[in-house]
Amino acid sequence: MVSRRTFLATSTAAAGALVAPAPFADLAAQSVPRRRRISELSNTDPVVRTYREGVRRLKAASGPVNWNAIAKVHADFCPHGNWYFVPWHRAYLVMVENIIRDVTGDRSFAMPYWDWSSDRRIPEQFNRNAVANNPLFEPSRTMTPQMALPDAMVGPRVISAIMAASNFEVFGSSRPDGQDTTDASWIREAGTDGPLESNPHNGVHGSIGGVMGTYDSPRDPVFWLHHCNIDRLWAQWNQDGNLNTGDELWRDMLFENHFFRPDGNRYSVSVRDLLEILPLGYRYGLGNERPRQPQRDPPLILSSNQQTARGSAGRGRSASGTPGRRFSVDATAITPGRPLTVSLPVGDADVRPALGARAGRSASASTDTKRVLAVVRDIKAPAEAVSTRINVFIDTGENATTLTSSSPSFAGTFGFFGSGHGGHAGHGGRAARGGEARDTRSVLLDLTPALSRLAASGRPAGDKISLTFVAEPVKAGDTAVAVQPGRVDISVE
Repeated sequence: MVSRRTFLATSTAAAGALVAPAPFADLAAQSVPRRRRISELSNTDPVVRTYREGVRRLKAASGPVNWNAIAKVHADFCPHGNWYFVPWHRAYLVMVENIIRDVTGDRSFAMPYWDWSSDRRIPEQFNRNAVANNPLFEPSRTMTPQMALPDAMVGPRVISAIMAASNFEVFGSSRPDGQDTTDASWIREAGTDGPLESNPHNGVHGSIGGVMGTYDSPRDPVFWLHHCNIDRLWAQWNQDGNLNTGDELWRDMLFENHFFRPDGNRYSVSVRDLLEILPLGYRYGLGNERPRQPQRDPPLILSSNQQTARGSAGRGRSASGTPGRRFSVDATAITPGRPLTVSLPVGDADVRPALGARAGRSASASTDTKRVLAVVRDIKAPAEAVSTRINVFIDTGENATTLTSSSPSFAGTFGFFGSGHGGHAGHGGRAARGGEARDTRSVLLDLTPALSRLAASGRPAGDKISLTFVAEPVKAGDTAVAVQPGRVDISVE
């Protein structure tokens, strides 16, 4: 039985009044539905049955609130590759959670999450034979029930490094290049993909394949559990004491009429309304689940796409001309079977402020504020690149194709989502302001953990850092394709 208090609270959330959030924060946390791990739920658990029934009804619906209309919201409005990525998808999850509560009558429903770090295969409830005519099965998937997501994409080392970021624009992707207002045209303008978005987010989409590799991905019911886990990691990152940015360009952005209520009427929500999850009608059981007051971080040196001054042979200085702050080198294609290596004149003296404080402690300790960051800039990737991931290694001195994510020199992996879709991230952005839409992506890598491991093993940076990029298929049966970065930047900040 659901208590009257919980029913009234979740009914308020289901009304979609997100601009003036429901007063869940004034209730005991136990009164708010908890999102649970799908691996803890049997095929007959009430949460699974409600989700299955909700999807079945929405797929059969002919009115304005139906499965395809829900997916179209993503295709029309979703931001990727910038700092609106995590808050927008949080609002989108709340929208569909409330719609399922409404169409099923189960006001206690909370979307389960797929913790792909612990459970590497597609949840069994989503397989074809889980139940007869299973509405959670999507036939376009190319990932079979036997396939598992790799360590380089979702393993403990990768997730720990992501969660160690202390700056929101590293964790949650960066501000759009040049943003100076909260005009809605910035919502889909390109910034820099952080490791959370470029690796597990993009990688899981590409691994599942089929419709999940496109901007129609919400048509696959597993999409919602995938993004629920992304949202959980954000909530956990806040719970660990990390602060969201306090920049008004982020907090004051309004997603105007992007979402709709169970009755089909549109509503708006701003980022500032999405920072506490209890008032939105769900929890993860992480503690008080209230982030501390945000901080006004200065923009990352690497958040701007402004050209860095370069000297001969690719040796660079910062845009201000100060040595040791930002370096840049042009790059050529990353081709399957032909790794690309670039060397930048960033030496041990440059990176020591980030590595020295880690002596005797974890290389990913979140209390350390200095990080060695790299951005692979202006990557041109064809639509087929969704089947490709790029592994990055530091100063290998060996055949990089034989290395794995367990190698000390492993610096990260990045993949692609929705590549070649006509500059999706810039749709309605730069072109709407009289500029030219940019169909490229930039990806941020935190080199600090790998540099720390190498230094601890007696392999300090020396007088330069060399990065080797290896293209490989996302999963067995895929074919990797070449991608073309414009340049690589490194800074210590």
